[in-house]
Amino acid sequence: MFQIVNYGIGGHYNYHDDFLYKDATRHQFEHTPDYLNSGDRIATFMFYLSDVIRGGATAFPKLGVSVFPERGAAAFWYNLRRNGRGDVRALHGGCPVAYGAKWIANKWVRERNQFLRRPCTLDPSQ
Repeated sequence: MFQIVNYGIGGHYNYHDDFLYKDATRHQFEHTPDYLNSGDRIATFMFYLSDVIRGGATAFPKLGVSVFPERGAAAFWYNLRRNGRGDVRALHGGCPVAYGAKWIANKWVRERNQFLRRPCTLDPSQ
């Protein structure tokens, strides 16, 4: 499943994390349909479906990085550390579109199908 989003002029998305339980414990989410079916969001792929004439960057303020939309390009980042905790360094947001339109598609890589490919660690620093 993909999430498709369109931003017109002035369209933006406030800074946020993509993992599911920032201000809650894992236990509070274990009974929601989203979590039961697939687990938390290990990583995000963001596909840029259009060029944007001006603005519309995806900004990662804690990393000091911005990705500018370019049709056919994609960005990838991890949302969870290997110990299963959210990686707050991946805080991101969509900067306002100043001119043009921004189309993106998001694909979240979930925990349930990845446990053999990206095993967790007992090291709390990872």
